[in-house]
Amino acid sequence: MRVPYGANKEYFIYSLFIVFCNRITTFAVSAGVLLASKKALDPVALLHKYCIVSVSNILTTTYQYEVLKYISFPVQTLAKYAKMIHAMIWGTIMMQNKYKGGEIDFQSDPWPSILNSAKDLIRKMLTQEPKKRITSTEVLGSC
Repeated sequence: MRVPYGANKEYFIYSLFIVFCNRITTFAVSAGVLLASKKALDPVALLHKYCIVSVSNILTTTYQYEVLKYISFPVQTLAKYAKMIHAMIWGTIMMQNKYKGGEIDFQSDPWPSILNSAKDLIRKMLTQEPKKRITSTEVLGSC
């Protein structure tokens, strides 16, 4: 969106169209997976609660595409992680979710069924001291 394209060096200006295409594609893929799995389509969340989060997500995505007109994609990618904050806030308000930091309890579900090598990799990734933390290249090499 920051880089011109085509013979006339035009810029893409319709962010809502991209959001619409994303939502249509996601809907089609999700519908296909649900139909193929033959699972029940009963709603899990109450509609009025789901709509609040959904509208918030659509607005956030739209603004993210708008911001791409002014900043680079890597900076935008870092900013996208902030979306998790509003999801956690809504989860705390509506679902009374509790988020805690600190050590992972590898003894409680679902951790006992996870391979020890996977748990070890997670421990290495979550090391707080940067010099001791595993790098992304090392993570990819261990997979």
